[in-house]
Amino acid sequence: MDSNSLAGIINSLYGFVKRTRFEESFNFDSLIDKRFSKVIPQLMNYCDIASIALCATNGKKTTLDFLRNIFEQSKHSTLVNVDENSNLKPALTWILLNLAKDNRGSLKDYFLLGFDEQELEKYSSMMNFNYILLHNLFIDQKDFYSLAEKKEKIRNAIIDNPNAKLIINADEAMYFNLFEANDIAYKRIKKIYYGFENIEFYDKPLETMQDNDLIKCPMCNSALDYDERFYSHLGHYNCACGFKRPEDRKSTR
Repeated sequence: MDSNSLAGIINSLYGFVKRTRFEESFNFDSLIDKRFSKVIPQLMNYCDIASIALCATNGKKTTLDFLRNIFEQSKHSTLVNVDENSNLKPALTWILLNLAKDNRGSLKDYFLLGFDEQELEKYSSMMNFNYILLHNLFIDQKDFYSLAEKKEKIRNAIIDNPNAKLIINADEAMYFNLFEANDIAYKRIKKIYYGFENIEFYDKPLETMQDNDLIKCPMCNSALDYDERFYSHLGHYNCACGFKRPEDRKSTR
């Protein structure tokens, strides 16, 4: 599909999509699956340097704004779906439609796309991300998914994007048993770790946390120990079984 054909499809759908006003009750899953499944991968051709998929339960807007500022201060153009609503499936479609309609043939240096775990799994089969950034993992009462189900969705997304590099929050222990320890394919994936160092942040006592599964070792299921804890279960953790926070990480102060 060339850019003219893509623009034609977008123009024919744009008025319809705009008239829906993206109400949550509208069946966008059906619309995307039936009519956009071939368009969305083509829209990724508008990304010139790299696409970054941010997966987080909390803090997507803040993190994507931070990344956008870094890239734009370096004179790079960006496309960010956080300007609409990164938790609604129509948001990504809306942003990409506008990109194709208003900037035909114009590339963006970086796509910065925020997803929750469910949406990352959904879109990973349609898009080839250059990077998947795993930022945090919480139990969200609004989406009704268990911790195990969220991990499975992230794992499926990684499988769908075997060439994507992983950028992993080292302060989040729950990402470290997404795959079996001897999984050869996962071992081959390039991983970059980042985390906080030397910051002061007051949080509620560990014993008052309700999401107890989040403070259990992902390897042996014992309670984690913390040298420092920044927010909820995020921090410098270790376990008597030998599991601990990765040491080969980039530091954020």
